Amino acid sequence: MPPRPVKPKPSLPKRAPEPPKPKPQFTILGMFVVMLICSMASAGAYYLVRADGNDPSFKLIALLFLLAGPMLLMVAVSILVAVAARWK
Repeated sequence: MPPRPVKPKPSLPKRAPEPPKPKPQFTILGMFVVMLICSMASAGAYYLVRADGNDPSFKLIALLFLLAGPMLLMVAVSILVAVAARWK
């Protein structure tokens, strides 16, 4: 019996190499904003701890920092971003 001819296997299409995953990049402005948010939160927590009943004004300051601070911070950051966008 003669040997059977071997059929060539179909070649698979070549896939494009996957692009490398982007590395996280932190700008100075981004780190500054994170530092500012952390310092605002820690200042509010400091005044809240100090308001243990001795002086009620510390409780008011703590509430202002904790409740109004994030809103004021977002307004300030949005104004800074708008000004920075105008300069470019």
